[in-house]
Amino acid sequence: MGGLRAATGLCVLTLIGTPPTPAEEEPLLQASYFGSGEPDQLGPQFMRALEKPRVQRALLSFAEGPQEAGVFAAALRGSGLTHSDLERLQLIRRYGDRFALDFWLSTREDLDTIRAVAEVEGKGLAAAVLERRDEIEALLERIPQPGADPATLAFFLVGCVSLDWDGLNLTAEKGYRTEPGPGEYLPRAREPGGGGSRRGLYWGSHNMHQPTALTTFGDHDAVRYGFPDLLWRMGRTLNGMEAPEDLKPHIADLVASWEGALLRQVGSLMLHLRDGARTRDELAHAAKLTGGEVDALLGLLSELEYVEKVGNDRFRAKIPVLTERDAAAVGALRRLGRKIMEGWLAERYDALRQALAGLTAVRQGVPLADNFYEIWHYLFAVANRTLVEFGFFADPYAADRKYKGSIPAVYRLSVVMGPLDTEER
Repeated sequence: MGGLRAATGLCVLTLIGTPPTPAEEEPLLQASYFGSGEPDQLGPQFMRALEKPRVQRALLSFAEGPQEAGVFAAALRGSGLTHSDLERLQLIRRYGDRFALDFWLSTREDLDTIRAVAEVEGKGLAAAVLERRDEIEALLERIPQPGADPATLAFFLVGCVSLDWDGLNLTAEKGYRTEPGPGEYLPRAREPGGGGSRRGLYWGSHNMHQPTALTTFGDHDAVRYGFPDLLWRMGRTLNGMEAPEDLKPHIADLVASWEGALLRQVGSLMLHLRDGARTRDELAHAAKLTGGEVDALLGLLSELEYVEKVGNDRFRAKIPVLTERDAAAVGALRRLGRKIMEGWLAERYDALRQALAGLTAVRQGVPLADNFYEIWHYLFAVANRTLVEFGFFADPYAADRKYKGSIPAVYRLSVVMGPLDTEER
């Protein structure tokens, strides 16, 4: 009956059979998984299995309901896999002479249903946040940053840190969401399309989580011009350059070292702007950088709207920058966010579960918790979009924003990702 996927027994895939024809090569399903399924590495084996169009087509047949064993075996013929392989991968389970799904598979219709439910319930989650708006704004006032208005801070601290990161921790802790443990894995597949446009669904953080951390948070469909995204793209370009094979590993090592150095420089410079505007020379001294290095960084960061010039020779941060001095206020915001989410989930979860009872996997006995990761993302994404519309959160698509779709932040990792105690300070 679904649930956690323990890595038991040896999972061997038989790699024989007729290769797929070119007409079959367009993927019908997108696959992903949580956990590795060690020691058998079920996760990577699952991904290899889902690369096969005939396996994808056979699994999609479950959209109509459980399949007769003989019919399903025939559908797999020529894929190089058997129903026993898929049972070992914990994708299907047998009962009598039939097979049912044993993992989370979302059809386009399922994704449309999840989106429709999220449009209703996510707005309710936003309303729960707005009920505590005065308390949230009072806490944001304890984090004054002249270049980053409270709406920008709220977008990151409430929309990303609380609803996204802490929300995922909370839903796992309370049992709403399955979290694979050691030696377990949780496979998922979804049919491309469905779920409507994702523009304005603010549900994705891209992170470099080191002691000094850089994040962009916003719309996954937007091309992000910030850190770490620029580093990733530049790194891929350099790693993909034409070079002899023996040279490529050395290029990769150099690129990794260069990325780390640039991250430290950007992070250090931004953290030194937390307490107010500084001159170029003051930044060079504080961040232990040369004048040329600071000039190059300020040029890039000004273009990216991380910093702005004030007066003749001073620069200040335009994005959220959080250091240890902000830890108490950030902790209070996170505790308040947790209370809001706990109360909302306790009140709305049963209705949410009933509204999603017709999803393909649920009808075949797979727990809703196995896909609550995705469901929660739709819920808080709609909540975030609604809070942008209310003007409580900054708008990543505002007309005066040069690079649209996401908002960056720089912070000490321990300030926003430390253990969340539930006691008031």
